[in-house]
Amino acid sequence: MKDQGEILVVSCYELGRPPAGAALPYSWLRRADYFPALADLAVDAPSDQDLQRAKLIVISTPMHTALRLGSSFVDRVRQVNPGAKILFHGLYAWLNRGHLFARDAHRADYVIGGEAEEAIVAVADALDSGGDPAAVPGVSSWDKRVAPILKRLAHPHIDAAQLPPLESYARLKRDGREIFAGSVESTRGCKHVCRHCPLTPVYNGRFFGIDDAVVVASVRRQVEEGAGHITFSDPDFLNGPTRALKLVQRLHREFPMLTFDFTAKIEHLIRFKEMLPQFSRAGTLFIVSAAESLNDRVLMLLDKGHTAEQVREAVRVCRSSGIVLRPTWVTFTPWTDLNDFNELMTFLEKEQLVYSVEPVQLAIRLLIPPNSALVNLPQMKTHLK
Repeated sequence: MKDQGEILVVSCYELGRPPAGAALPYSWLRRADYFPALADLAVDAPSDQDLQRAKLIVISTPMHTALRLGSSFVDRVRQVNPGAKILFHGLYAWLNRGHLFARDAHRADYVIGGEAEEAIVAVADALDSGGDPAAVPGVSSWDKRVAPILKRLAHPHIDAAQLPPLESYARLKRDGREIFAGSVESTRGCKHVCRHCPLTPVYNGRFFGIDDAVVVASVRRQVEEGAGHITFSDPDFLNGPTRALKLVQRLHREFPMLTFDFTAKIEHLIRFKEMLPQFSRAGTLFIVSAAESLNDRVLMLLDKGHTAEQVREAVRVCRSSGIVLRPTWVTFTPWTDLNDFNELMTFLEKEQLVYSVEPVQLAIRLLIPPNSALVNLPQMKTHLK
């Protein structure tokens, strides 16, 4: 298992960003003296020779699109190398483990939810020593389903030896220039439990920080590679607002020309509005926030923790701080009608947000993954088959 390429770490899709979901497992395995290969299907698929060499294939599926792509990738793996062991990890792997274990000859062998990296190394160790990977704590198999791993891990610095170059990923377009954009995680999970969120059934209100030294080293490396902008890919960067501000300010002192964006809840933008001018002065250009709807009943059913009026307030407080708010939406739910859609279009035009919302956001439908907290909502039961 310790020969070059006998472990293959695969990223399927991370919104056009560098693949953190593959980079950390790869780095953990390198620290454990393995020599894995790394492939990002969004950039370049591995060759048949790469697949034939692999004894363990570790597939990252942090979102629904990645799960679909990962499932298709397994079909190819089983044709080329039917004896390889396949391990899925990431948010949507654990949520959909029933699907991944029910695909006959194309199914996964192992699934790990939550904070998976330490267990991934343990699976590799078990295979290398002739042990049983299914006996590793936190590892689900076709005949054993276990809870996600919820504990803080001591992550190594990212080993970028096999990561594709930044030019392979999305760029920031600003003032007529294209700027290489990197990304980094500073936390995982979320302390909130919005009903529709896929984090809720996995993390159940818990989140875990990644050491500042690891975060800063990752940003420093990407700046050295040419990054002029960094996305904090945390589910909610303001779960720890004081730490988040200090981190951005530290990076701004070291790289004054570097700019940032992050994701935060509407309620956090209002609660911590006095911090927003400081984020702006430290280089924050825009903030992504899951506004979801302007219908207060829908927001209540989703347990979003904000109202439609607070969405409007968040736009104002961000704008007054010199930061652009880029709201995201669940445009269509079982409780949405034509008036809601018209109100949303009017709102985007009135607030001059038309170019701050990706067109696909106006076609998003409510997705209910397995174990979603929405399943037990009385108002949802009539809409489920």
